[in-house]
Amino acid sequence: MLDLAILGSGPAALSAGLYAARAGLSVHIYGSDEPGGTLMQIDEIANYPGFQGSGRDLAGIMRAQATSAGAKLDYGECLSVQPAGDRAHPVYRLVIDDEPVDTRTVLVATGSQPIPLDFEVRSPVSYCALCDGPLAAGKRVIVVGGGNSGVSEAIFLSPLVESITLITRSELKAEAALQERLRALPNIAIREHTLATPELLDTFDYVFVCIGKRPATSFLEDLADQTVFDKTAGPISIEVTRELRLFDSSGYLITGRGKSGAHAALQHQTAIPGIFAAGDVRSGVSKQAIAAAGDGAAAAIEIARFLR
Repeated sequence: MLDLAILGSGPAALSAGLYAARAGLSVHIYGSDEPGGTLMQIDEIANYPGFQGSGRDLAGIMRAQATSAGAKLDYGECLSVQPAGDRAHPVYRLVIDDEPVDTRTVLVATGSQPIPLDFEVRSPVSYCALCDGPLAAGKRVIVVGGGNSGVSEAIFLSPLVESITLITRSELKAEAALQERLRALPNIAIREHTLATPELLDTFDYVFVCIGKRPATSFLEDLADQTVFDKTAGPISIEVTRELRLFDSSGYLITGRGKSGAHAALQHQTAIPGIFAAGDVRSGVSKQAIAAAGDGAAAAIEIARFLR
């Protein structure tokens, strides 16, 4: 029986694993991606205090710290979370790649996934410049998206490709420092207030899409209409997604509203006692690596207090 099962592989999960292990909890981190999550797709990090370098290097440091503290890391995708145990001793049974795992608490730090195009194009499409940039070498490229991610992708691709056209349906929304770097590159054209259409994208050799992300929470949808445990009232059957609002309107996990006796004020607890959330998957948080790392640490501290 674990004290804590952490779902995810990014900075929130690794930071939480470090803090939970140092608090003396038995903790296991399960991630379906290489440890580091989206950090592994970042070529250069310049806004993480105390660190400057590639996301892969930062992920390696975080992974080493978590494991040296005693956290265990495993590859594995969580398929479902189900309540078990009894009123006095609530337990959650996870299914990780068809194998059951029992744990006293769960931290969901699964982050988010890229939103795909809602139409098909003939040109090759990628959602990761670091992963697929070499495939576009010497080609005419279009980048869809004017936020930090889209602009960062275009900057990374610039020395690899012949030319880049960056389109955004509104104005550029990336931070000023990134916009300044983008506009200084001679082979990048910026087209604001331009919609992505199949006809437009198919005029380019390669398409990179950065139009936002959605939370990776689908494996929690089966918690609706399940028995959850309230230590003050006993087992009750509720429809979590509607009555206690496990998710917000965009599918991110709502926290800080769970009711569980003395633990009602825990800021990272969801509507279900013992299930917590941290990082990009949590509603209303800043989608930055530094914020996710801090969020994971804070969640682990809360979980240790909850268990004791």
